[in-house]
Amino acid sequence: MEKENAGKAVKLEPEVILAWINELTLKNNTSEPTSLVLAEWMCAGRIWANKVPDNFKVFCLEQLRQRTETSFNPSDLVLAGLATPLFSEDLSVLEQLSNNHLHLAELLDPDETGLLQWPSTNPNYLPAVQAAWIWSTEQLLKCKLPPSQVEQLIQLKEVYIYETDRQLWNKKKNTYEELPAITVTAASILANNALAMMAWIPDQDRAEDILRAFREQAPPWQDKKEAHEEWLGPAAYLLFEALEAYEMNHAAKELYTYKRNHLSTVPHGSMRKYLYWLMVDG
Repeated sequence: MEKENAGKAVKLEPEVILAWINELTLKNNTSEPTSLVLAEWMCAGRIWANKVPDNFKVFCLEQLRQRTETSFNPSDLVLAGLATPLFSEDLSVLEQLSNNHLHLAELLDPDETGLLQWPSTNPNYLPAVQAAWIWSTEQLLKCKLPPSQVEQLIQLKEVYIYETDRQLWNKKKNTYEELPAITVTAASILANNALAMMAWIPDQDRAEDILRAFREQAPPWQDKKEAHEEWLGPAAYLLFEALEAYEMNHAAKELYTYKRNHLSTVPHGSMRKYLYWLMVDG
């Protein structure tokens, strides 16, 4: 898609990227919805790996060394997917990442239900958690791994895609929802569906249903002049990428225009600055 009149390119200073990462690391242990933190990790992590790769490598290796049986962070779910491009030539680290990723599935789905139960005060099943695991699996499968790991990853990926569609899809609302059903914010709805599409969970028809639901009520199509917080954040950027991947190019251009216009004009901190960079130069 042509990125015309996008404004000046954004300079990415490593120290500001790392400041964003430090803030995001703290969110691993807060009550902020896991779906939103996962979306932010996918965006921030990709910028981090691209612009400060040595620091990111150190983080990944530390996470593998510190892995415990009792605590889980949102970053764990996307670690393998984010790290794979940087360690593509290091077979031993790739094998560690893959083993860690498979072990995470065992711990979060001990009864093999096909749904990953994310630990919290009120444990539930989140479409975004399913999607993050599946997305990381896709990145791992692009690399050379032991055949036994490849087989396990493919089998689990297929099960998780099927069960996400079967158990977490709300046909009446054309959206992926959490179980048990709770009242979710507009931001969580956006994150759940954007991450699901990033992981290629819905087929083309279902992805069209998701877009139709957004067109009927979401700000980029219904309230274009206002800057709505959730539509300036990471999940909306991931939806933009997903719309392009599903070849919904007209809708992607509309969302791109909405985010570009507001991110380039409203005051913003490091996160918005770098989301703008992803839109314009990423």
